[in-house]
Amino acid sequence: MGLLDAFRFLTSPAVSLLPEPEVSRTETLAATTEALYAIIAEREGAFTMAEARKLDAVIRAKSLLTSVAASFLPLAYRDGMALDMQPRIVTKPDPFNTRYDFVAATVDSLIDDGCAFWRLVGGSEDGRPTGMYVIPHDEVEVTNPTRGLVPLYVWRGQPLVLDRDIKHLTIGRKAGELHGRGPLREGLTSLATVKAAEDYARGWFNGGGIPPAVLKHLAGGLTPVEAAAAKSKWVESRATNAEPVVFGKDWDIVFPTTDPARSQMQEARSYGATVTARILGIPAAMLHVETSGATITYTNPAGAMEELTKTTIVPGYLAPIEAHWSELVAGPTSVRFDLNDMQRADLAARAAIYAAFVGMGALTTAEVRAAEGWSPMAQDTAHAFDATPADENAAGVAATAQEVPA
Repeated sequence: MGLLDAFRFLTSPAVSLLPEPEVSRTETLAATTEALYAIIAEREGAFTMAEARKLDAVIRAKSLLTSVAASFLPLAYRDGMALDMQPRIVTKPDPFNTRYDFVAATVDSLIDDGCAFWRLVGGSEDGRPTGMYVIPHDEVEVTNPTRGLVPLYVWRGQPLVLDRDIKHLTIGRKAGELHGRGPLREGLTSLATVKAAEDYARGWFNGGGIPPAVLKHLAGGLTPVEAAAAKSKWVESRATNAEPVVFGKDWDIVFPTTDPARSQMQEARSYGATVTARILGIPAAMLHVETSGATITYTNPAGAMEELTKTTIVPGYLAPIEAHWSELVAGPTSVRFDLNDMQRADLAARAAIYAAFVGMGALTTAEVRAAEGWSPMAQDTAHAFDATPADENAAGVAATAQEVPA
C-alpha cells in the first residue's frame, strides 16, 4: 500500500458495513493526488523554522554537524607554527561558556539562517577584544545606511559598530545582501513535504480509518437495519469488555492490524532522513538512511567522518569561522582548527610510515612517541627502529637486566 493509498484511507469517512460503490481506480488516484498536493502546498506556505527544527532527522543532523565542528581544537599560528603561548581569545573566547559551546553555537546559527553574530568584549593594549560570545541572530537588526558601505547593527536597542563591538559571520551571502543563506532555511520547502509525509504516516498508524474489528456477513444480502443492529449489539457487548457476543453461523469477525511498515512510517522517516542529508550535506549513512537496491559502506568509520569533514564542515563552517577569528588576533597570526587527528592514517599505516622515517633517519623513536602522545621510553636507543638486529638483542638484554630487581 503506497502513500497515496494511506492518504486515501486517512481522509475517507468511517468504514461501513454497507458495500461501497465501485469507483474507477484512476479517478480515485487522480482525486487523491490533487488533494494531497493541495495540502502539501498549504503546508509549505505555513511551515516554519521552529517546525523544521523538531523533525527527527534535522535534530540528528544539527547535533552531528555542531558536535563534530566543535570537537576540533582552534590554534593560533604564526609562520606555519602553532604559538607556544596561545592568545586568550583563542583558548577561552567566551568568558561565560566553554570553547566547545562557543564553536557549537556559532555553527548552529550558521546552519539555521546563514548568519552568526559574535559580541566582542574586553580590550587589550592594542585595542583588540579579549573575549566574545554568540548572541541570537534573530535579536540583531541589520540595516543598510543610505550612504556608506558599512551596515548598521542594533542588538536589544543598543547600536553596535562592526569589527569593534560585533562580528558578523555569514555563509551563502550574495553581493549586496545583508544576511546569509543558511541551508535549513533555504530547504524549508523540501522539509515541509517531509513533515507532511510524516503526518500522513503517523495519522495512518494511529487511526487511518482502520476499525478495531470488522463484522462480516458471509451470506450477504444484509439490509442497513440488520447491519446497524449487528453493529449495535457488538458495541454494547464490548462496552465493558466483559459480556460475550453471539452471532449466527453466517457471521465472521476479523481484527485488522497495522504496523509501521504498512502505515508507511518507516518509508516516511527514511525519506525525511534522505532529504535532510541532502540539504545539510551529510553522508546518507551517517543519518542511517536506508537505501533500496544499494548499499553504502565505508572501509572504516573514519571514512564517513572524513567525507563529512572535508566536504561540509571545513568549507561550509570552519573556514568562515577561521577567517573572522584570525582578524581578532595580533599581527600576522592566524587561527586554524587542528585537523591532524582527522587526517591521520590508521595505526597500522602510521606504524609503517614511522618505520620508514626512522629507518632513513628523518625521525627518532622519541619523536615518534611524542607524535603519538606516548611517554618517553627509559632508553629510546633500545628500540627496534634504532638498532641493528645484533644491537637490538644486546639492548633488549640490557633493558631486561635493568628492570630485574637485585
